[in-house]
Amino acid sequence: MKQIFTYSILLVCFVTSVEVYGQQDPQFTQWMFDKLSFNPAYAGSQDENCLNFFYRDQWDQLNRDPKTVMLNYHQYVDPIKGGIGVTFYNDRVGQEVNNIFRLSYAYKYKFISGDVLSAGLALGYYGRQLGSDWRPPQTLPGDDPAINTSNQTSGSFDLNFGLYYEKPQKFYVGASLTHLTGQDLDELNMELAQHYYFMAGGQLPLSGDLTLKPNALFKGDFSTMTFDLNAIVDWNNTLYAGISYRLQDAIAPMAGYNHQLPTRRVPGSNNVLSQSLRIGYSYDATTSELKNYSTGSHELMLSYCFNIDLVPIRQPYGNPRFL
Repeated sequence: MKQIFTYSILLVCFVTSVEVYGQQDPQFTQWMFDKLSFNPAYAGSQDENCLNFFYRDQWDQLNRDPKTVMLNYHQYVDPIKGGIGVTFYNDRVGQEVNNIFRLSYAYKYKFISGDVLSAGLALGYYGRQLGSDWRPPQTLPGDDPAINTSNQTSGSFDLNFGLYYEKPQKFYVGASLTHLTGQDLDELNMELAQHYYFMAGGQLPLSGDLTLKPNALFKGDFSTMTFDLNAIVDWNNTLYAGISYRLQDAIAPMAGYNHQLPTRRVPGSNNVLSQSLRIGYSYDATTSELKNYSTGSHELMLSYCFNIDLVPIRQPYGNPRFL
C-alpha cells in the first residue's frame, strides 16, 4: 500500500507541469463507483450483480452546458470464469451529441491468497452527431461552408482494453486504453483519439466503524494529462462523505448512502434474494476561469446490486433407536 501511494505522489508531481487533459470520453466525479466505463477488466469484480445510473450536469447555467447520462450493468459468470458488462452513454455538449455502446468481458485469475487479476476487452460503437443550430457572433456575408446547415452524423467501431488487480478489502490498481482503433470520423472531419487511464486506491481502517478510502485516477490522450484525487470516509458501509480534486478544474465534495434491503426468498424456489441500494451526490466547485460563468457541476449516482443464492436443502435424518 505504501508503495502505491508513493508512486501516486510522484505521478502528481509530474502531471502538475502538464497541460490540462482535453477529453473526448465522458467525465464523472464519482468515477470510483463506476470503473467499468473506462476499464473493461472491472466487469464482474464485485460480489454482486450491479446496475448503475449516472447523471451529470456540468458547468450549470452555462449556455448549452454539457449533460451526460450513463447506464451500465455487470456481473460475474462462473462457467466462463469471468465477468460480463454492458455500458451505454449519451453525452451532449452544445451542438455535439455522442452515443457510446460497449459490451465487456473480463477474464479473472484468482490467487490462493484471494487476490484477483483481471484482463478485459470491450467491443462497441461510438457515434457522434453535430447539429445545425449554429449562431455566429455577427451576420456574415454569404454562406460560410464551415457552418453546418443540416445535422451531420458519423460513427465507428470501438475497442477498449484493461487490466485490474485487487486485494479484496485492501487495495486495487488498474490500467486501461480506450478507442484503440483510433479511427477517423470522416463525415465530421474528426479523429477518435486514444485515451489511457491509471487508477489506484485502498481501504485504511480508522477508529470504530470508520474507514478511509483514498482513490486516484490519472488520464490522458497521449498529448495532455490530468488527474483526480479523492478521499472518502465511510461509516459502517452505510454512510460516506468525501472530497475530490481535479487538476485546474474543480474541488468536489460528495456524500452518499448505502442501504441493505431485507433478504427475501424467491417465490417457487429455494433461492434467496439479497439486495442493496446506493445513492450518491457530488458538487464540483469550479476553480478554472469558467467559475465566472457557471455555478458549478452537479452529479447524481444510483446503484442497485443483488445476489441470488441457493439455500441448501436439509436432508431429514432418522435414527431407528428413537422411533
